[in-house]
Amino acid sequence: MTDKDLYGGLIRLHILHHAAEEPVFGLGIIEELRRHG
Repeated sequence: MTDKDLYGGLIRLHILHHAAEEPVFGLGIIEELRRHG
């Protein structure tokens, strides 16, 4: 597993975390991910 694979998996997990709380839309999740760097 590479760092890129790990990072990609963490991004997917983060999106699923937010999707469990509320609907996820393109711009909203982009802004959320940008906030985390």
